[in-house]
Amino acid sequence: MIFRVPFCLLFAVSMAFSEILFSEISEVSGLAAPVQGKGVCVFDYDQDGLDDIFVANHSGDDRLFRNAGELFFTEVSGQAGVASAGASQIGLAADYDADGDPDLFVGVTNAQCRLYRNEGNGTFTEVSTEAGLIHEGNVLGGSWGDYNGDGWPDLYIVDFGGQNYLYENTGGNFLDVTGETGAQGPMNDLCMMAVFFDFDNDGDFEILGTQDGYRGNYLLEMQVYGLYANLAAETGILAMESLQGMGLTVADYNRDGWFDVYFSNLHQNMLFRNNGDRTFSDVSAESNTQDPFFSMTWGTVFFDADNDGWQDIYNNNESGFGSISNTFFHNLGDGTFQEMAEATGLDSFNSGYGTACADFDGDGDQDIIAVGYDDENGIEFYRNDTSPAGNWLEVSLTGNAPNRLALGVRLALWSGGDQQAAFIQSGNGFLSQNSYTKHFGLGENSDVDSLIVYWPSGSTCYEGLPVNRSITLMEGLACYPDGDLNDDAALDILDVVILVSALIGDSQLNTEQECLADANQDFAVDILDIVTFIGEILGRSEGSDFRKNREMGNTKCN
Repeated sequence: MIFRVPFCLLFAVSMAFSEILFSEISEVSGLAAPVQGKGVCVFDYDQDGLDDIFVANHSGDDRLFRNAGELFFTEVSGQAGVASAGASQIGLAADYDADGDPDLFVGVTNAQCRLYRNEGNGTFTEVSTEAGLIHEGNVLGGSWGDYNGDGWPDLYIVDFGGQNYLYENTGGNFLDVTGETGAQGPMNDLCMMAVFFDFDNDGDFEILGTQDGYRGNYLLEMQVYGLYANLAAETGILAMESLQGMGLTVADYNRDGWFDVYFSNLHQNMLFRNNGDRTFSDVSAESNTQDPFFSMTWGTVFFDADNDGWQDIYNNNESGFGSISNTFFHNLGDGTFQEMAEATGLDSFNSGYGTACADFDGDGDQDIIAVGYDDENGIEFYRNDTSPAGNWLEVSLTGNAPNRLALGVRLALWSGGDQQAAFIQSGNGFLSQNSYTKHFGLGENSDVDSLIVYWPSGSTCYEGLPVNRSITLMEGLACYPDGDLNDDAALDILDVVILVSALIGDSQLNTEQECLADANQDFAVDILDIVTFIGEILGRSEGSDFRKNREMGNTKCN
């Protein structure tokens, strides 16, 4: 049973770290809508650097909200072509056709699922039949991931009331390989959310799913003979006698480099620590991460609320079941958590289901979107107002084709002698998906010692990364901007000439030069970068991020 302490004491404790505070702003942000929200998918559909929001509506048209900046959203469902009605349950984004922009799969109840191809102009085209992804069922979970290591994102679908399905992406078209791979799961009628993740850090994906009705979790690992085997019992993550699973979320909560799992449950939730030896330990009680008895948690998400470098937990509860509010567990950094929903403004009663997180306004902290069943407003949007928050770094990855969105790529960040691990994931919590941008809280650390990205083509270690910035890293480039466009180990007037020539159209920068030239890291090479170049050459940029990056150099880590 969870231990709760009075509000005043919780507030005082929270101040010892920072004042963790969230404000519900769905009305003023343009997100209020009368929906029966099941899942929520966060993805940058128009590739403008701002995360947008798709809500799977179980009763009525689905909703796509374009992020216009400054925490204001505009509904574009109709003009984008994704406003279909039909008991939608889940939205999952991935670049299935390797053209560089995210497409959208929508799973529904007892009808044809939909695959929307992103046309790159703000619109989508429904192509499920054309692409061979023809699936009809009661979808209560799913995840994109590369099961066979060919770079193309495959799709795992969880059907409540039947078997699960694995669809192999054969290069923009799909083939049902469930039978030949043994990926159907436990073959009973109570399977719920499942995700791809690499539980043993060996570079390939396993499939972890949960079930209702005390049926136990399942952990499918591909064997050398080409079939999946269920390792849930031998790894210690089965939980058959204690878990009526709804959803699950994955993160390295104790910063040991191994990904742990938190399961939402009917009654008390469960946290399993990854021991790094292909086993898990149930640490739910000792970590104080169990919701109260009679809770019914669906959506759940790991995220760092105060940028202290430790992953916290937010739960979206079906409050109509046991009158239990949504909960927030603050990670204390010693293996334990403290429930602080009331003190932080996250203790709503919204009959909730899906939830996801992202830094929607680019201010360096993570906000929360939660959906549920509410005839007046089924969307709750929580702006993160935590102060003072720690330093941070946000990383977007651009991979080589066909994995342009770097799905499944693992990252390891070292700062202040400690590590954090993350990976790019499609599918999280319950019927939901977080941003593709990875967020690292750094606490009081003002430097990133190193960031290792485990690209499919090989790992790259980046040094000299700034803090309190959002950056983009590209596969094959161990690059951070230093302005040396002609590779003569100096920033001088020759580099300015190359940049000016490119901007006026007399020449063109190659991919690496574009990376080196974006001096202010605003995702554009323009006149502002020329100003920065000249300021550096004239010695007027002392103390700037650009000078610090140049002094650190673009060397690979040892």
